[in-house]
Formats: sequence, structure tokens, C-alpha cells
Amino acid sequence: MTLSTASFFRRSALPFCATLMTLWQLATPASAQDTRSQLTITTGSPSGTYYTFARNMQETVQRQLDIRIVESDGSIQNLQRLLGYEGVNEGNFYQLALVQADVLDRLRERAAADPVLSSIVDRVKVVLPLYGEEVHAYTNLDIRSVTELVEGNYGIGSGNKTSGTFMTASWIYEHFGGQDQTHDFYELSGSNGLAELDLSINVLFQVAGVPSDLGRSIDSGSGINLIPIEAPSLVDQPNSPYSDAVISRDVYPWLERDIKTISVKALLVAFNYGSENPHCESISTLTRSVLQNLDVLKETGHRKWREVDLVGAANRPDIHDCASDVLIEFAQ
Repeated sequence: MTLSTASFFRRSALPFCATLMTLWQLATPASAQDTRSQLTITTGSPSGTYYTFARNMQETVQRQLDIRIVESDGSIQNLQRLLGYEGVNEGNFYQLALVQADVLDRLRERAAADPVLSSIVDRVKVVLPLYGEEVHAYTNLDIRSVTELVEGNYGIGSGNKTSGTFMTASWIYEHFGGQDQTHDFYELSGSNGLAELDLSINVLFQVAGVPSDLGRSIDSGSGINLIPIEAPSLVDQPNSPYSDAVISRDVYPWLERDIKTISVKALLVAFNYGSENPHCESISTLTRSVLQNLDVLKETGHRKWREVDLVGAANRPDIHDCASDVLIEFAQ
């Protein structure tokens, strides 16, 4: 993809949130559409951490539940699917979704002003809080800080508009004062985005748990590095979805040094079904199976399973009714 053919749009998360919320007003929650015992989980790209986690969960519970995994563009599309927006058009319904915590937080904020919409969005509950997804900002330029990045005139590969990466990149720019500037954001991601560095874009964002397949695909001597993203003003806010993180040379040997960045919590979420709904029992079964096998997952699954915090999960105020008793039991 070149500059002349790249999909270009002006960066602004706020109008996009408003558009998404308008779409959700037309949605019928999946709980009202489908009561099959099969659980369908919407994830991300097959090369991403979401997809790997879904496969790990599927393998763990395969003798008890039928779990179908569907790839997607990312967190925003996953939330659309969860609430039934795509189901109306595609005939598909999704009971589980993997999403970034900052995407869910921002959409809850946008829905708060509308009582009807808020009542729908507030019923999206957390089945399991999982791991931190590190913010990667790939470049082959000498950009040494997030402030320098935001203040510069750079072309940005921010992923598809229905991805969590798009939302996070947009929010970083807004938070650091970039909302008054015009930035070139392109719907570029993955290996296609890396190939466009120094052509149509200067920086490629990716929000993914390390090690990501994209990060592992880079060779030493490629000239690509990661921009440090230090954001205490984001991390230190009450109930912030962000944490400080470090991307080390242990996971990406092509790095010249360890890079400080921020991470955002990945969440497994579902619509808050009533106890009489068959999906409730299935969600409880899935939760119990994952927690019973957590030690095995930490050893044989994706390395990010090592970050799952049962005590923190049980104490969340937005835990799913069908998972809370199981989480409390295992957290003791």
C-alpha cells in the first residue's frame, strides 16, 4: 500500500466513539437472540495474542464445552459483535469477546450520558481479566519519546478503525496534546504496516501481549526500533486501565536496549446473562475449567497466562455474575 492508496482519515477518537454508540443503539443484545449452549468467542487476527488465548481456553475445556473461535479486526469490532450489532446482519451471535480495558472504559464513558444506552453497555461484564498488552510503536526513525512523537508531523499506522490499537493510539495522541493537530493516521497494521515504514508511514502502532508474532518477525539489523512510551499521567489515574511495562531484549533480540512503555489489560467479557440462560452455566463451566488448569496454562500456553491475577479478578466490581462465585472460590 502506498500513500496514494492508503486509507486516510483524520485522527479523532471522540467522533468515532459517537458513531459506534449510534450503531449500538440499533443493536439487539445477543442474549435476546440466541440461547444455544455453544459459546462463540470473537478474538483478533490469527497471529495475535487474543487468538492464541482463545485456542488455549478451547483446548482446556474441549471435553465439556463446544467453543467456536472467530477472528476479527480487534476490540471495537468484538464489542459490536457481543451486543449483537453484526449478528443482525450476518446471522452470527457471539457470547464472549476479548477486548482491551481502555476501549471498554472509553465506551462506558460515552454511553453514560444516555440512560438507555448506558443500561445496555453496563451489562457487558468481565468474565476474566487476563494480562497486560504492551503498546508497541515501531519506527526506523530516531524518535526518543512519546512527546516527540505526538509533536512531530509523522504518518501513523494505527490499525483498522475497529481495532483496539486504533483507539489506544488515538487516546495517546489526545492525552499528550495532539488533539489540536492534524495527523495522518492510516489503516495499516501487521506485516503490511512494517513494509510501509518510510513509505507511507513513519510509525506503526500495535497493542499486543509480548512476544507478538509481528515483533518476533523483525530481524536484527533491520533498523527498526521501538519508541519509549512513558505516561505516568495515564498510569497514575484512579482505576486506570494502564500500567507501566517494559519490552525487553529477551523477547525481541533485535532491540538495542529494553524499552519502557505502557500496557493495557486484556479482558474476556460477556453480556451479563441471567442465571436461567444456558449460556450462564457455560460461562461458569469455562471459568472453572480455566482456573482449575491455570498452572498448566502458565507452563504450556502463551507466556501471558503467567500474569493472570485471581485475587484482583475476584475483587473487580464489574465481574460477570456467572463467573464471580468461581473466581471467589479460586482466589481464596
